[in-house]
Amino acid sequence: MILAPSEESAMTLWDCRASSCAMRLDHSAELDRSLGTATSAKLLPSHALICHESGDLVAWDLRRRRIHFQKKLMRAPVLGLDVAADGSRLFVAAVEPKAKVFDLNLNNLNGGGREVCDAGGGGRRRRKPKAYCLPRGEAVSATCEAVEHDKEGVGGLVLRPDARIFATAGWDYRIRLFSAKPPHFKPLAVLRYHDASVNAVDFSPQRPGGPNLLAAASKDTKISLWRDLFPTTAAS
Repeated sequence: MILAPSEESAMTLWDCRASSCAMRLDHSAELDRSLGTATSAKLLPSHALICHESGDLVAWDLRRRRIHFQKKLMRAPVLGLDVAADGSRLFVAAVEPKAKVFDLNLNNLNGGGREVCDAGGGGRRRRKPKAYCLPRGEAVSATCEAVEHDKEGVGGLVLRPDARIFATAGWDYRIRLFSAKPPHFKPLAVLRYHDASVNAVDFSPQRPGGPNLLAAASKDTKISLWRDLFPTTAAS
């Protein structure tokens, strides 16, 4: 299955084996307001998570073929979205100088929850009466300080396959690495190479005895490749 944008705010789930459309995901028919264009998405075995220009996340239940919940995650368009392999955490980054990590419980979709509101940590907790599958949200500091370049924002985010590190693509020309271990998600490194905004990052699949690679693509038309960053012992 492939999840790809179609027109406006909709996305289409394609069945590659049948070479046909399996499902069209269009929130406009079910929600009372427009969320703008879909900006990032993650396909899971039973759900599709789609973020929009408005900073909202829409979770589709693919088995029931309907929206399960919709939740405001960021104030700006979400350009980076990833989920831990075990489905326990949701990582998001937006057109603002920060990223957020949310606890995710896809096995308990009917439970209510709490959210930490302050993106810098230490925010006031608020009860949410509406049910959703993000029981708790913890703000993570992924700040692009933009000391050298006045460009704040995160253009992409990816979680390493071992779920120990995540990387952000900064509009301040920087790549940042963070520990994916709660509760602090501490900063690990800032990688400097590019001469323009970094718009995409991705880790290679991990194979026994194989290299651990991080690739980054920038507006400067260059692709950087970083090898063996923070082995498992260092990231933990």
